[in-house]
Amino acid sequence: MTEQSTPNAESSPAVRIDNLYKLVLADGLKLESGGKDILYKVVSLRDTNVADERKAEALSERAMMVGGGWKLLVSDSNFKHVLNMLHIESFHCDDTVIPRGLIDLDMYDRLSSRDLELIEQRIFLADTGQRSAVRQHHAG
Repeated sequence: MTEQSTPNAESSPAVRIDNLYKLVLADGLKLESGGKDILYKVVSLRDTNVADERKAEALSERAMMVGGGWKLLVSDSNFKHVLNMLHIESFHCDDTVIPRGLIDLDMYDRLSSRDLELIEQRIFLADTGQRSAVRQHHAG
């Protein structure tokens, strides 16, 4: 993956991010396993594709009464929330990993607002870095 420098809001020096697709969470995901609490503090992210966008759309649909009839509607905020979840490849705690296939909205919604924001910011950086790399590749 590419290395990225980003400005830190609290100081002028750049913060070096060695891997845009790996993020240490502020609060972590706390789950119970075998009677013990496990705190997953690292999340691995991945790029999404059109199939993920269609899945996010389906997961964020809500039936609503509109003009006297029922319609399936998708709110932008719900779609974005679900698509951000689909960017997650896995959660990590030492040698314990929760893979993408086991991550659902109930689990994702246990994250703190702070961690959700960190994930969203990192997804933005990864997407921006990917678009920049594609532009550079085509330019030169």
